Amino acid sequence: MISYRKITGLLLTAALAAGILTGCGGTKGDTDSLVYKAAGVTPETVLMTVNGIDVTAEVYYYWLAYSCDYMAQYSDTGEIDWEEMQQADEEEAEVSTADYVKDDALNIAKLYAVVEAKAKEYDCGLTEEDQSNLDSMRASFVSQLGGEEAYAEKMRSIGLSDETFMKLNSVSYMYQNLKSNLYTEGGAFYPTDEELTQYAGDNGYLHANHILFSTLDDDGNPIPDDEKAKVLAQAKEVLAQLRASDDPLTLFNTLAAEYTDDTGYSSNPDGYQFTPGTMVEDFESAVQNLDINEISDIVETDFGYHIILRLPVDTSKLVDDYSDQNFDERINQWQEEAKVSFKSAYDKVDPEAYYTKLLTLREELEAEAEAEAEAGDNAAEATDAGAASPSPTAAG
Repeated sequence: MISYRKITGLLLTAALAAGILTGCGGTKGDTDSLVYKAAGVTPETVLMTVNGIDVTAEVYYYWLAYSCDYMAQYSDTGEIDWEEMQQADEEEAEVSTADYVKDDALNIAKLYAVVEAKAKEYDCGLTEEDQSNLDSMRASFVSQLGGEEAYAEKMRSIGLSDETFMKLNSVSYMYQNLKSNLYTEGGAFYPTDEELTQYAGDNGYLHANHILFSTLDDDGNPIPDDEKAKVLAQAKEVLAQLRASDDPLTLFNTLAAEYTDDTGYSSNPDGYQFTPGTMVEDFESAVQNLDINEISDIVETDFGYHIILRLPVDTSKLVDDYSDQNFDERINQWQEEAKVSFKSAYDKVDPEAYYTKLLTLREELEAEAEAEAEAGDNAAEATDAGAASPSPTAAG
């Protein structure tokens, strides 16, 4: 089985931006396009509608090529075994590679359509700044490729019209706008205190501050044993002060500011909130064994000696983490609930036949481009040679 991660996890990132500098398939209404030559349908053919939004052949086959390219890149041989069984996750049954990439391209197309539909529903369309950024992105591509003519040719070669390419890129901005608008205070899905508390418990969040007495030198190497003993003695003195105090929590902050060797203290004076597995094991275990507002005895880790104060989780600082997780879950739910109406052209999608033909067409395009470049170089050399040669009149 090919080792891979769920391809749809790459979505709404730089996939489209990167795609323009590689290669794929055709432009609208063009029966000479790669989409038509490889799949036998014109780019504007509608393969399905998702929540009322049309998904055309140029869009679907772009993502099908993307999925196939991914599988080929991460296979052991660099080629696709179309009958090999794949499993997207433990909850799904194994399917052939051909069915997997067909379904994966469908999920990507669904995702983009769902985001577009939800952006309209929640009035989270493009802002003026978004449009300006999109225009700048396009201008950058045009510049990188050498002008509008070269850009138009590249768009033809990747299988997307300029209009569709820009529209798909705009969905990335809609995605971000949905998240920021729906999860800011006052937004439709901004978490309540109860939801944040539940989220903190479900994910095992811990909150702790500490006073670190480092046993490492400036290069990160352990200090000699005699110096380490002095560090331990100092840690014991500080702990004794805390144990003798009538207000150890207030004193803890004072002593932490004075003694800690934690280089991150200035940025995190109130300590660290973390989930299991993110701190060194001895530190994390010590925190879990403390009650809220309890101060530990001296805890030794590879970094040195710690005096740890366990604090209650500050759920107000979990809004971003909660929003990230909840938005991903909501997007997945919207995808699953999307109403998809397939057209007859979708039933004829044959990933193996399409991709095999596409690879051949790509090779032909690459050969044509190389031939044109070589012809251009030869012409330039001939011009330079002619300019450097003496004229007949001068020779005479």
